[in-house]
Amino acid sequence: MFGYPCAKYRKDVILTKGWCLRIPYCCFKGTLFVEFIHDDKTNRNVPFVRTIAVIFDLDDTLVAFDLVTESTWRQVCDEYASENPAHPAADVYDAVSKESHWYWSDEERHRVGRNDIVAARRGIVKSAFEKHGLPLHDAVKVADRYSELRLENMYLIPGAKDVLGTLQALKVRLGMISNGDSPIQRLKLRRFDLEKYFEMILIEGEVGFGKPDRRIYELALSKLGIVPGKTVMVGDNLKWDVAGPQSVGMRGIWFDVKKRGLQKDSTVIPDAVITSIAELPEYLK
Repeated sequence: MFGYPCAKYRKDVILTKGWCLRIPYCCFKGTLFVEFIHDDKTNRNVPFVRTIAVIFDLDDTLVAFDLVTESTWRQVCDEYASENPAHPAADVYDAVSKESHWYWSDEERHRVGRNDIVAARRGIVKSAFEKHGLPLHDAVKVADRYSELRLENMYLIPGAKDVLGTLQALKVRLGMISNGDSPIQRLKLRRFDLEKYFEMILIEGEVGFGKPDRRIYELALSKLGIVPGKTVMVGDNLKWDVAGPQSVGMRGIWFDVKKRGLQKDSTVIPDAVITSIAELPEYLK
């Protein structure tokens, strides 16, 4: 448990029906005020949180993945250039970066590619090498080296487990919706021991559809057995983690993990914006 009632909270105070006690709850980030109501079944005061469920994104919300893309590609290109001096690292990086940007900029290519990420990455590097006169026979080796290093370089977002533990302690129900293929996403969950926090995990490669298809949000609500008005989704993608959930009646909290700020002309308006996952509990009242 990552939080505990402040010393001033009197456990012997019994709340009657219709009354609510608001107390400070000391947690990893400081003091979070939590409301308690009396549960007649257990004859105990229990936390009352207006948000009864939070659905999390995975990549760059709980696990840093896209955040390590550039540094990993530069690492791979440096390695390749050290073995092939005729091809400077900067040239290889520019070639792959341009092709990668083109590939992932299309929504349909993105959907297909993320569900077979190894094949997509090989195709991107092959195309980049061919267009820029680089040795085509090295393309698969470079792509696979990137796949290997990216998984090594990914890391848990600071404060992620503290937040999950605190929400569990407050009896908030937790779910996850993640795009991508099953083997890679499950590997991330196992590596960082995250599966134990969630009673529902939907992965695009397992379900057959993903964000921003409204069916994935409706399926999540159905599996949790909850109404959208009591549910929040949090993630780093405005379209997938904010607009999509809002379209079915949920609240969408944007995790501005890169701290770039919301663009003035953004057509997606989050219900809240956080720049640290540790800020999340404050927006769930």
